[in-house]
Amino acid sequence: MGRVRRLGSAAIAAAVISTALVPQAAFAQDPLDSPCWGITFPFAPPAGSAVFVVTQPGDDAAVAGTLRWAVEQAAAHDGPAEIVLDSGLVVESVGELTLSHPTVLRSSVPGSPAEVRHIGGSEPLFTEAGVDDFAVQLTDLRFTGTQPEQSGLDFSSTICALGLSGVTVSGFEYQPLVVGDTWPFVGLDVVNSVFADNGPRTDDPSSEAALAISNEGVSGTYSVRNSLFTGNRMTGFAVEAGLESGWDGMHGNVTVSDSVFEDNAGSEDASGGIRMEGLYFSQLDEEHPPADRAAPMLSVTNSRFVGNSGGGAGGILVQNVSRQADDPDELASFVVVEGSTFSGNTTGAAPGRADAPARDLAIESADGAETGASRLLAVTNSTFVGDAAAPSIHLASAMGETSLQHVTMVDSGVAIDAHQMPATVSFERSVFDGRSGGLITSGPAPGTQPDLVATEQFMAYTEAPSEAWVAPGPGRVVGTSAEFALGELADSSGPTPVFLPQPGSVLIDAAATPGAELDQRGIARPQGAGSDIGAVELSSGVSTLQLGGDQRVDAGGALTFTVTRENVQGEIPWTGEVSAQVRAIDGSALAGTDFTAIEPTSLTWAAGDTAPKQVTIETGPGRIGGGELAMQLELTEPSAHAELGARTLASGTIVHPVEPGPKPEPKPEPKPEPEPKPEPKPEPKPELATTGGADAGLGLLLGAGLALAGAGALLFRRRAGER
Repeated sequence: MGRVRRLGSAAIAAAVISTALVPQAAFAQDPLDSPCWGITFPFAPPAGSAVFVVTQPGDDAAVAGTLRWAVEQAAAHDGPAEIVLDSGLVVESVGELTLSHPTVLRSSVPGSPAEVRHIGGSEPLFTEAGVDDFAVQLTDLRFTGTQPEQSGLDFSSTICALGLSGVTVSGFEYQPLVVGDTWPFVGLDVVNSVFADNGPRTDDPSSEAALAISNEGVSGTYSVRNSLFTGNRMTGFAVEAGLESGWDGMHGNVTVSDSVFEDNAGSEDASGGIRMEGLYFSQLDEEHPPADRAAPMLSVTNSRFVGNSGGGAGGILVQNVSRQADDPDELASFVVVEGSTFSGNTTGAAPGRADAPARDLAIESADGAETGASRLLAVTNSTFVGDAAAPSIHLASAMGETSLQHVTMVDSGVAIDAHQMPATVSFERSVFDGRSGGLITSGPAPGTQPDLVATEQFMAYTEAPSEAWVAPGPGRVVGTSAEFALGELADSSGPTPVFLPQPGSVLIDAAATPGAELDQRGIARPQGAGSDIGAVELSSGVSTLQLGGDQRVDAGGALTFTVTRENVQGEIPWTGEVSAQVRAIDGSALAGTDFTAIEPTSLTWAAGDTAPKQVTIETGPGRIGGGELAMQLELTEPSAHAELGARTLASGTIVHPVEPGPKPEPKPEPKPEPEPKPEPKPEPKPELATTGGADAGLGLLLGAGLALAGAGALLFRRRAGER
């Protein structure tokens, strides 16, 4: 049924601490000149603060680098200090480590915690004492109890603002972390932190909480974000203003968001998840106005309450709260629940309070008498599931306006009794599905409480309430669980598990007008013809329309474009009618000159039709020498249940003929030149015979030369004698 898996403390801490930090919380107003007012978390010490580094695992103050040494050095410094523990270091301490000045206590590496183990007796691991009130910031640390009846961090004396980031507190039987007795305690900021497996001391199980604010002057902003409370044998988170001393107190704004409360067991007078008691909205005097009037006393958003138990309520118990103001219109609701899921929580009847328990949320003795009709409870976009043994929501002696809008309740309902003044309850766009044992919608006996007025619109029931309690309103649906078809509780796309109505559920589109703009998962309303009844608005399937490929044609032909439809299945399949517009856009090709102008044209697909549509554009013969001209077709204006795909533009190219020009004269081809004839090689002369070596050859040459010379001389003499 969508239960959160139970994890070990170390795994839970790692998962939560790794989450990105959410924006800082700031406190903007000083009603009583508290030194903590104006602190911004994460709190950082001012420049020049002393820094003490812890590198040793021991607990001897005489040894430099131990945690006890650092704490005592910070106390002696008499000013703001920063104590830095080596990442991954495990310190074992016998406890009673006392902070006395504004302090930041952190690991040396963000997101990589150090650990402090309590190995001593029943005294607190950490405590505080000082002359002046001061603020403390704890970051990326684990505080672990190891012995029976140990207490953890007891900051109930002088700390007036506390910030926790990436902190784990586990294994303490008594007061794991408590702040209080500072008047006023003005600021708590808890983010990405874990409170796990803490259990009550056996002789004092009452009024215990893993994280507790117990203070006469609850006046400020208290925030828990993205944190986990699991396996605690006590209430997870408690805010209690003990006003017996006579102080009127002031308005505290408590906010819980994106957090999980799982398997926490409160006492017979408490609750498992959250308990808030004794808060008053009042104005001390003109000089000191109350804190933010516009914020609820308790606001719970995007959170899970799973398997918690308590005598007063399994999930949330609010008791003995009141308002005083001149103008009730300035006041927000006492309690606001949005986007949250409650499942598997249980309650038991405590002695003297048998008529008050509720599985998920109980408000008792909420008094708005001095403000007229005050807003009491507003629940929106939330889911409740149980076993029909007790109501999910119980209002006892609670006066004011209550509204449930876009709520899904399975095997449970709402009980209201013991009103003493005018009160109203409105049910809108919600479903009460009593699928196993009937729906509990009890109220006062008809006619006995005339000041209680209940109204409804667009409600769905498997078992309708008595008309004497609430008269049928517009759009009422009475059906069976099968017709509602809620399916099973399961994780979906949002932060908390929900019931998703299945296709064909009579809840789909059953509210003519939406209430909240977004559903429990953050999906916009409406998705169809109307808003869905319940916490969930199913996302509608859509058809994707887009153009096919670009086109090309010779001038005088036709460009034929294709438009396709593809049905994309959502949580509600859509196969009905869809449409879109097409229009031609001039480019280098002009409408009326190069192609036939067309007006923007609607293309419509009937229900069930997925065949492609064609858009034909005729082109003109054009002009000689026009070349290639271009235009575009655009797809626009998809109808409901349709969206445009990736191709919303397609190009059309028109090819025009080109005018022929004079032909160039052909060039004569050159004749090939004759290849040159190869020259004949001379015949080799006969070689002279040789009779000797190199000298013999030389002699023959000399002899031949002399013979030629003698013949030349003889010829000269003969010619001379003839003269």
